[in-house]
Amino acid sequence: MQISHAVCFGLFLGLSISLFAADAHGASARDKITAKPPPASPVAPTPGGATIYFIRGPGIKGFWVPEIVVDDKKIGDLLPATVLTVSRAAGHHTIDIPNHIMSGSVHSEIDLTAGQTYYLEWGPYADAPGTQLIQSLLAGGAGARGTLLPGSGLANVRFYLLDAELGRELIAKIKNAAP
Repeated sequence: MQISHAVCFGLFLGLSISLFAADAHGASARDKITAKPPPASPVAPTPGGATIYFIRGPGIKGFWVPEIVVDDKKIGDLLPATVLTVSRAAGHHTIDIPNHIMSGSVHSEIDLTAGQTYYLEWGPYADAPGTQLIQSLLAGGAGARGTLLPGSGLANVRFYLLDAELGRELIAKIKNAAP
């Protein structure tokens, strides 16, 4: 059975328009991909709290801009080569990337200690042997530098807990990469 070129073109066009509309639906007046928020500056943890830096390194390309939600409160969109910062009280917290048309959802959990700073890198994730290494190399090392944060999800990305020195180095590289 052959499918006509017109049918194939119609399906492709319809899917393209649907994906564009779904992605643009949450976009603000500025372009989410090219616009960068101001670089994250060091933040002192709140008394009795901790600071979390969410890092999307320059090696993680793509048009998907995940929405980061901590304890059911949106903290921002993690654009390419950016850092989001949030302070939270010590204790157990949830980190989510809600389900999106271009990906699945991600759910992670972390226990914060008062006065500590945590560096979480967004990087590729794969269960298949060897795939994680290949994806990490293509993403500039993301997903191979830290410890996988416990969690679950359908997306092929996860958060990785980095040591403080490496986290600060990545943030410095992102700041230097900004125009």
